[in-house]
Amino acid sequence: MDVRVLGFALLVSLLAGVLAGIIPAVTNSMLKHHENLKEGSIAPGSPAAVRAGDCSAVFVVAETALALVLLAGSGLMLENFQRLQHRDLGIDTNRL
Repeated sequence: MDVRVLGFALLVSLLAGVLAGIIPAVTNSMLKHHENLKEGSIAPGSPAAVRAGDCSAVFVVAETALALVLLAGSGLMLENFQRLQHRDLGIDTNRL
Protein backbone atom coordinates (compact mmCIF):
# COMPACT_ATOMS: atom_id res chain seq x y z
CA MET A 1 0.00 0.00 0.00
CA ASP A 2 1.36 3.38 -0.98
CA VAL A 3 1.75 6.15 1.61
CA ARG A 4 -0.22 8.55 -0.61
CA VAL A 5 -3.19 6.14 -0.73
CA LEU A 6 -3.08 5.71 3.04
CA GLY A 7 -2.93 9.47 3.56
CA PHE A 8 -5.83 10.05 1.20
CA ALA A 9 -7.93 7.41 2.97
CA LEU A 10 -7.11 8.99 6.32
CA LEU A 11 -8.00 12.46 5.05
CA VAL A 12 -11.32 11.30 3.57
CA SER A 13 -12.28 9.44 6.76
CA LEU A 14 -11.44 12.46 8.94
CA LEU A 15 -13.41 14.76 6.64
CA ALA A 16 -16.41 12.43 6.72
CA GLY A 17 -16.26 12.27 10.52
CA VAL A 18 -16.06 16.04 10.86
CA LEU A 19 -18.97 16.57 8.45
CA ALA A 20 -21.04 13.92 10.20
CA GLY A 21 -20.46 15.73 13.49
CA ILE A 22 -20.87 19.31 12.32
CA ILE A 23 -24.21 18.93 10.57
CA PRO A 24 -26.17 17.72 13.65
CA ALA A 25 -24.36 20.25 15.86
CA VAL A 26 -25.34 23.17 13.63
CA THR A 27 -28.91 21.89 13.32
CA ASN A 28 -29.28 21.52 17.10
CA SER A 29 -27.74 24.91 17.79
CA MET A 30 -30.48 26.58 15.73
CA LEU A 31 -33.24 24.98 17.81
CA LYS A 32 -34.35 26.70 20.99
CA HIS A 33 -34.33 23.87 23.50
CA HIS A 34 -34.37 26.15 26.51
CA GLU A 35 -37.80 27.53 25.53
CA ASN A 36 -39.27 24.03 25.32
CA LEU A 37 -37.83 23.21 28.72
CA LYS A 38 -39.23 26.41 30.24
CA GLU A 39 -42.69 25.67 28.86
CA GLY A 40 -42.61 22.09 30.11
CA SER A 41 -43.90 20.80 26.80
CA ILE A 42 -42.99 17.23 27.70
CA ALA A 43 -44.02 16.77 31.30
CA PRO A 44 -43.23 13.50 33.07
CA GLY A 45 -46.13 11.09 32.68
CA SER A 46 -47.58 12.90 29.68
CA PRO A 47 -48.44 10.85 26.59
CA ALA A 48 -45.47 12.33 24.70
CA ALA A 49 -43.07 11.30 27.46
CA VAL A 50 -44.54 7.80 27.59
CA ARG A 51 -44.19 7.44 23.79
CA ALA A 52 -40.59 8.68 23.97
CA GLY A 53 -39.81 6.15 26.71
CA ASP A 54 -41.36 3.29 24.73
CA CYS A 55 -39.43 4.29 21.63
CA SER A 56 -36.11 4.39 23.46
CA ALA A 57 -36.78 0.97 24.98
CA VAL A 58 -37.38 -0.45 21.50
CA PHE A 59 -34.09 1.04 20.30
CA VAL A 60 -32.21 -0.46 23.26
CA VAL A 61 -33.66 -3.91 22.57
CA ALA A 62 -32.88 -3.65 18.84
CA GLU A 63 -29.33 -2.48 19.53
CA THR A 64 -28.74 -5.34 21.97
CA ALA A 65 -30.09 -7.90 19.51
CA LEU A 66 -27.92 -6.53 16.71
CA ALA A 67 -24.85 -6.56 18.97
CA LEU A 68 -25.47 -10.22 19.86
CA VAL A 69 -25.86 -11.19 16.20
CA LEU A 70 -22.64 -9.37 15.30
CA LEU A 71 -20.80 -10.96 18.22
CA ALA A 72 -21.91 -14.46 17.24
CA GLY A 73 -20.99 -13.84 13.60
CA SER A 74 -17.53 -12.52 14.48
CA GLY A 75 -16.91 -15.52 16.76
CA LEU A 76 -17.83 -17.93 13.97
CA MET A 77 -15.66 -16.02 11.50
CA LEU A 78 -12.63 -16.13 13.84
CA GLU A 79 -13.12 -19.85 14.45
CA ASN A 80 -13.31 -20.49 10.71
CA PHE A 81 -10.22 -18.34 10.08
CA GLN A 82 -8.23 -20.27 12.70
CA ARG A 83 -9.36 -23.57 11.17
CA LEU A 84 -8.27 -22.39 7.72
CA GLN A 85 -4.82 -21.40 8.97
CA HIS A 86 -4.10 -24.94 10.17
CA ARG A 87 -5.46 -26.70 7.10
CA ASP A 88 -3.10 -28.83 5.02
CA LEU A 89 -2.63 -27.23 1.60
CA GLY A 90 -1.30 -30.39 -0.04
CA ILE A 91 2.03 -28.82 -1.03
CA ASP A 92 5.36 -28.59 0.75
CA THR A 93 6.01 -24.97 1.75
CA ASN A 94 9.01 -25.55 4.06
CA ARG A 95 11.68 -24.06 1.71
CA LEU A 96 9.59 -21.26 0.19
